[in-house]
Amino acid sequence: AAARLAGPCDYLLLPEGGRSAPAPELLAAAHPKVLLVSGTAPLARGLPAGNLRRTAQEGSIAVPLR
Repeated sequence: AAARLAGPCDYLLLPEGGRSAPAPELLAAAHPKVLLVSGTAPLARGLPAGNLRRTAQEGSIAVPLR
């Protein structure tokens, strides 16, 4: 997936509610501004620090599409 990205992403939905981290190559290529997590599972180690939004804390999260 990292090789197919045309550029960085504003948002990245973490798999398995954040229990597993995406491949380092994907994180490097996507360089997301916001990480989205559904649920309340403990987060995987090694996730980049930054803006994290959880549906468990905020309810539904709307993401603008271009």
